[in-house]
Amino acid sequence: MDKEGNFFTRERLVDALKETMGTSADQMVAATLLKIHKFASGADQSDDITIMAIRYTG
Repeated sequence: MDKEGNFFTRERLVDALKETMGTSADQMVAATLLKIHKFASGADQSDDITIMAIRYTG
């Protein structure tokens, strides 16, 4: 959540992932975490954060 109590919604997550399409899993995870931390803008972390990246190879 941010300081106003807004959640980092599914829509925000999808948008963040779309921005990183075509990058490596490491880059995707790092960019997504950065977006989450920027969104929270210093608010106390209200829940744990878990990200798993899976590459589909065919």
